[in-house]
Amino acid sequence: MVIAPPTVGIQLPDLELTRNSEQFPLLLRLLEEISCLTLSSESQEAVLERLVVAGSRLIGSRCTSLQLLDEQRGCLVRCATVGLPSEFITQRREVPLDGPLAGVCGACARTGEVVIVEDTQSDPLTAPLREVLRKYDLAAAWSVPLIGRDDRVLGTLACYYHQPCRPTREEVGLMEVLARHMAITIETTRMMETIRRQSDALAQSKLRLEAAFDQMQEGCVIIGPDRKLVVYNRVVREILGQDPPARLCSTATELSNSPFLQPDGQPFDPRQCPLHLALQGETSSGVQMIVRRPDGRRIHLSVNAQPLWRKDGSLLGALAVFRDRTAELRIQEELATLRRLSEELTTVETGRDAAEAGHRAALALFQPDCFCLELYDSPTDTLYPLLIMDRDEKGDYREFQRQPLRGCDELREVIQGRALAINRLTGQEHLGLRPIGSGRRSASMLFAPLRRKGTTVGLLSVQSYTLSRYSEVDLPLLQEVADLLGPPVLNAHLREELQARQIEEARHERLRALEQMAAGVAHNFNNTLTGVLGYADLLADHPNLDAEARSMICHIRNSAQDAAAIVSRLQQFYRPMNVKTEARPIDLPSLVRETVESTRPRWHSVPQRSGTVVNVQLDLEAVPPVDGQAQDLRDALTNLLFNAVEAMPSGGVISISTRLEEDAVVLRVADNGVGMPPDSVEHCFEPFFLSKVKRGSGLGLPAVHGAVARHGGKISVRSELGRGTEFTIRFPLKGKQPAAPVESTPKPPRQDVRTSFRVLVIDDEPAVRGVLQAMLSRNGHSVTLASDGASGLKQLESETYNLIITDLGMPGMDGREVARRVKKLSPTLPVVLLTGWGQSAGSMEGMPIDAILQKPVGMHDLLAVVENLARA
Repeated sequence: MVIAPPTVGIQLPDLELTRNSEQFPLLLRLLEEISCLTLSSESQEAVLERLVVAGSRLIGSRCTSLQLLDEQRGCLVRCATVGLPSEFITQRREVPLDGPLAGVCGACARTGEVVIVEDTQSDPLTAPLREVLRKYDLAAAWSVPLIGRDDRVLGTLACYYHQPCRPTREEVGLMEVLARHMAITIETTRMMETIRRQSDALAQSKLRLEAAFDQMQEGCVIIGPDRKLVVYNRVVREILGQDPPARLCSTATELSNSPFLQPDGQPFDPRQCPLHLALQGETSSGVQMIVRRPDGRRIHLSVNAQPLWRKDGSLLGALAVFRDRTAELRIQEELATLRRLSEELTTVETGRDAAEAGHRAALALFQPDCFCLELYDSPTDTLYPLLIMDRDEKGDYREFQRQPLRGCDELREVIQGRALAINRLTGQEHLGLRPIGSGRRSASMLFAPLRRKGTTVGLLSVQSYTLSRYSEVDLPLLQEVADLLGPPVLNAHLREELQARQIEEARHERLRALEQMAAGVAHNFNNTLTGVLGYADLLADHPNLDAEARSMICHIRNSAQDAAAIVSRLQQFYRPMNVKTEARPIDLPSLVRETVESTRPRWHSVPQRSGTVVNVQLDLEAVPPVDGQAQDLRDALTNLLFNAVEAMPSGGVISISTRLEEDAVVLRVADNGVGMPPDSVEHCFEPFFLSKVKRGSGLGLPAVHGAVARHGGKISVRSELGRGTEFTIRFPLKGKQPAAPVESTPKPPRQDVRTSFRVLVIDDEPAVRGVLQAMLSRNGHSVTLASDGASGLKQLESETYNLIITDLGMPGMDGREVARRVKKLSPTLPVVLLTGWGQSAGSMEGMPIDAILQKPVGMHDLLAVVENLARA
């Protein structure tokens, strides 16, 4: 057996004791129902039945009983039950207060304390009753005293269970609250019956009634049939803030006038006033009203009223009971706000989303002038603002941007985990957190730490420009908000960092995959182009061609060379940045003019067909030459031009300018098109990122970025939706060197090689071997062919050669190994490495080779290498 003293002072204004219980909303509803019973016309037996059902609902007990004390007989009498067997009720209808048969209820009534028996079959208190309890499967029991206003035990409320168990502290507390209000209800019911029985002696018992009223938790008012105030209690004075209460000392019509409002704030209709209706013989229950106090406060009331009758049936007056629901409603609103915040935080994706949800909750709970949520970095002792919202003089909230704050001594207490209230004028920005120039200073501030697993990860603050607006009483509520925000804010922040790392890793993976794909495609395509370009050179060298045929062959050669250039750019697109491009001085203004002119059909003619006008405005100042490859920069500028055209579906202007700024040559390309959203600006240089709905491959701007980077430059972008986009490219200043003209026409092959070589050609592609043999043989060389490295070396062992030409990528033995073995056999024998993989001489440094030929190889390049080796 456990005897627990009752929780002291548990009553309706002390709801904070149970506000965190999941059963708290149910408790409030039950108290509302119990309050209504005080004015109910039901019999006392019916009221008691309602009370015991309320107790059963509150803690979920299937077997509950209510016993009232019969002081004359000195025992408890069961008045109402739920779920108990009828035989048990019959046997235990009367329960003694002492002796072996007193049991749980008798001990509870005798001591006035909560009595708990976890196991009725082993507890000494229930030893004499074990057979009865076992018969009806009542394995555990506990009882709560019903204590009246004068601390007199009125009875007990008992709960029984079919399994041994013990109620939780929360259940005991909830039941004590309910029992206290049951006691008040029972007393009030008895009192109301007494009032009805003694209505003729109302005047003589006025003082006694006032004393009783003053002990009630609800406000009570009685008026006479002449609508004059008869009596009111202490709670009425407290609710209305006046003594005597104005408007209660006159008529019922005046009562319903100025001080009382409907829940929506509209004036209360005098005809619907509960006291006015009670004088008409009507009963009102649970009428919701708002009363305006002289100090400006508004109190929410629930009002019950009923007429009072004499024995002869004549009207004696009217009784009204006021219950102050202000604290209850505030708690409900706070719980609802916290619940909404908790639900919102389960779906947030970013720390910013969580901060905005916190701001909405703070507005509902605190109505602050300034809201601030910051992340705290412990290693650097720095606060990083996540969201700061400030209310201006018009009452509108606007976001305030502020730099991170290092060193937070004023808030050290908060960082160490303790909420803090400050009430003083301050101009310190790390306390005020206000927009510079707002002209106001925070005067009342609350700070609470954001915690995750016991560690402070940030700070939450609400602030007011009114002194003493907040106090330490508000800190627990702010801390609840902060505790809800802490984990999701930090988790979202960590998730954003992880996503950024994953995006970067994925980007690198795409780059590596594309590099491998580009290398394979380029190698195979270069092999094919070698045949096209080589045979075109051979045909162009034929003496019997007419002008038309020669022109066609020239077109074939140019097309093959253009395709080779495309393949070359594909190879260079993802090449490492430490591989240097062979650089030549480029006159940037000339390149811009030529690119604009060559792309005119795309940006001028094509849009014009659909009635769209696009103009290109050039503002080209003379600038020092840029070292690099003209084709690379031409392609980059073409990409920017085409992007600008697509961004202007209704036409517009593209502006291109060159400038010399400080130590850089600057190229700007701007349009007045649709612009890009911030997310597109952030990711536009990433491969495969598409900002357009139906067009593009996601490689255009990354290609521009790569070309600029290969030239040692930097590119940046500014864009705004509806206002256009501007790309700025800055090239490092190399010095004032003469610019080389942009040359794209291939030179005719030279045919002045007079030395005849015996050449061994090793390549796994028959087409490449064939075209090399044709070009070399046409120019007087003797050519032997081998399809792989092993057969080539075998030829070398049996024959003598003046030159070895070997492919780099071959199955089995690659060109590097062939070169090493050739040099081992004959160190002075020249070796030319033929490659379609895009390697430069720099990448082959240290290899035993004398020259590199890039596929596709034309006759001019091939014979030039042979000539150079012959002269050497």
